[in-house]
Amino acid sequence: MERKEYEQIGDVMRGFIRMARMEEQMEERQAVYLWPAVVGSEIARQGPRPVVRAGVMYISIPNAGLRNELHLRRSRLCNMLNSMLEHPVIKEIKFVS
Repeated sequence: MERKEYEQIGDVMRGFIRMARMEEQMEERQAVYLWPAVVGSEIARQGPRPVVRAGVMYISIPNAGLRNELHLRRSRLCNMLNSMLEHPVIKEIKFVS
């Protein structure tokens, strides 16, 4: 049995993710983890972890004043978040109570 060239585990995993067509889901998950870096840890702690479905990030913010303030800045927040990702996957951010 002949050995092939060695591959780094990261390259093997990226190949598997591409093959399984999971790239978008991985990017969406990355966006959830980056949310505190975009808004700061104090604001991120105001509600549960965001949920992303079909490119829309849903964020539960119980405080109406904060929810309104974030709603007004949602376009900028979306751009900041997408700039931190390899591919822009967040199309919209929705703040819910």
